[in-house]
Amino acid sequence: MLALGVQLLTVFLVVLINGVGISPVSYAIFTVAGTLYHLLDLYFWAMLISVILSWVAPTASHPGALLVGQITAPLYRACQRVIPTLGGLDLSPIFIFLAISFLKQVLAPYSI
Repeated sequence: MLALGVQLLTVFLVVLINGVGISPVSYAIFTVAGTLYHLLDLYFWAMLISVILSWVAPTASHPGALLVGQITAPLYRACQRVIPTLGGLDLSPIFIFLAISFLKQVLAPYSI
């Protein structure tokens, strides 16, 4: 809810600065799309950190590493149900990165 509120305030300020009037439906679209865009950006960086941690310190017990693991675990599990591992090689991060990039490109015109 906080992210939606901050994004709504950002959209309002950008519209106010540009002097353009938009409808309440447009406010809602820009707010939701912008929030989803930033959430996907957060997941992109969390996934990148998770991949690097899996190479450097796969059994890390640092609170930051645990947080990244908690954030990315649901995405990994969902993708691993569809795409099995190939001889110990997990390809799910590649497909998750592709999906995130595709969704960000779809949402980019509507995000501020």
